[in-house]
Amino acid sequence: MASRIHDILRTVFGRQPRADAAVQFLRYVISGGTAFVFDYATVLLLTELAGFPYLLSTACGFCVGLLITYFMSVVWIFDERRVANKTGEFLVFGIIALTGIALSLGFMWLFTDICSIDYRISKLITTVIVSVWNFVLKKKILFTK
Repeated sequence: MASRIHDILRTVFGRQPRADAAVQFLRYVISGGTAFVFDYATVLLLTELAGFPYLLSTACGFCVGLLITYFMSVVWIFDERRVANKTGEFLVFGIIALTGIALSLGFMWLFTDICSIDYRISKLITTVIVSVWNFVLKKKILFTK
């Protein structure tokens, strides 16, 4: 039993990218969690301390999270890459991110301004929705041959 748990942990947390979609999704969740911490902290710091409007803070936080997620995606999560050119790959990754930022801003506005939900709670809800969207697009477009 302990050996099986050790094997699972080694598979999920190992250094090499994996082909298994379940492992990729778990790693994406870990990557996303890491990116979320920095994204959310950026939103809070810029909104609360620097006085930025929450939508501008959301865009800045999203960019921070994007860089973290890109790095972890190419180094640790996905084992196959459709685009051989790293510049081209990052460009496509960025285009996918633009759809994500559009969704993030749209959902933040909807939940905060229309539904009157505090922007901090709106950010949590939005992150879940956009994370699933981003994983599916990245897996289908960039990281599957």
